[in-house]
Amino acid sequence: MRVLVCAFSRPFPQSDGPWPLWTPPFLEGLKACGCEALEPKTVDLIEPFLRRADADWIRRHRPALTERLLDEVKRLHRQTPLDLIFTYFWEFQVDPEGMRAITDLGIPTVNFFCDNVREFSSVEPLTRSFTLNWVPEVGALPFYRRVGAPHVHLPMAASPSRFPYEERPEKRRVVFIGSADVVRRHLLDQVRDRLPLRVGGTGWAPAPREEARPSVATERSLAVRVGTLAHRAGRLLRRNPRATWNHFEQRRAERRLAGRFSDLLLETRAPSAMLEAFWDSAVTLGINRFPTPEASLAAPRVYARLRDLEAPMAGAAYLTERTEDLPHLFEEGREVLAYRTAEELVAQAERMLDDPELRRRLRGAGRRRALAEHTWETRFRALFRHLGLKPPRAP
Repeated sequence: MRVLVCAFSRPFPQSDGPWPLWTPPFLEGLKACGCEALEPKTVDLIEPFLRRADADWIRRHRPALTERLLDEVKRLHRQTPLDLIFTYFWEFQVDPEGMRAITDLGIPTVNFFCDNVREFSSVEPLTRSFTLNWVPEVGALPFYRRVGAPHVHLPMAASPSRFPYEERPEKRRVVFIGSADVVRRHLLDQVRDRLPLRVGGTGWAPAPREEARPSVATERSLAVRVGTLAHRAGRLLRRNPRATWNHFEQRRAERRLAGRFSDLLLETRAPSAMLEAFWDSAVTLGINRFPTPEASLAAPRVYARLRDLEAPMAGAAYLTERTEDLPHLFEEGREVLAYRTAEELVAQAERMLDDPELRRRLRGAGRRRALAEHTWETRFRALFRHLGLKPPRAP
């Protein structure tokens, strides 16, 4: 089975972007199914992502990118027929009409998108152009039903080769590894004085002060800045009063909490640092809330993140924020523990810190479940069954 995989295919120039993590596990999962996995050679999907805020650039360049993709699909399909085109596309990367033209070639097209809960508008124009949309979040399924887009619910997954387990002496600490944002800072600020907390990832260290530079703004750059401010002001005016209040509440909290975690930093820049933290931390923490004006800091919205699969697969003793996705992934209490509030987080973390046998059971049971049910190979085989495709035997 020949599968063309269209996702980010070169190093991402921004250190806090998670996007380059996707293509390697996709390819690994497909090859484990016995598929021949290909990547397009003439299409750069990162450039439009970096310029996604520049509507004029997207309007001028997206049609050409779509045309190059269509030409490459036709060329590959002529050489040896393609059985599936698997994509991770945002609406600013390809035109809906061009994507529909690719689907009309008779090759099944499936788009994976895992930020539907907070960014469905970034994929919605494309959703009816695919044969099928892969939707990982339970909370996003109504979005696809509402617009009449074909979809299947399949959770995310993790790669065993990238998340092995190594037994290590434990350190009495509660570790969170992930990028900083205002809702994560707000939660951890409530528990930092009650737990042996450490944090790692982008955004936790205070940003270095830069010396003031003389302005070299051109008329065009000034116009862009004014346009951006006007756009933001318009968005605020269109929101309901509660959303506007939430927006400014989060802005105030961001300023108040900046630099609050500089004494809790864990070095995570080394490639193995995250794995080592999973292995030797008594408690690994998952935080699934995200900042949005549609929710207050006191009642955040949540959905499962990739860390909910990666940490258990690596054998972490895992305590994660409860979501409606969790019952589809792990058995709470036996394979992972969960919390909803800061108080429950503290209580569950203290329980884990005081019970080495509980931690041992969680590490073993969570890893066994992840390896048995939550690999990319398992997910792709479920996708193939849904599409009526039969991949060759695994090598």
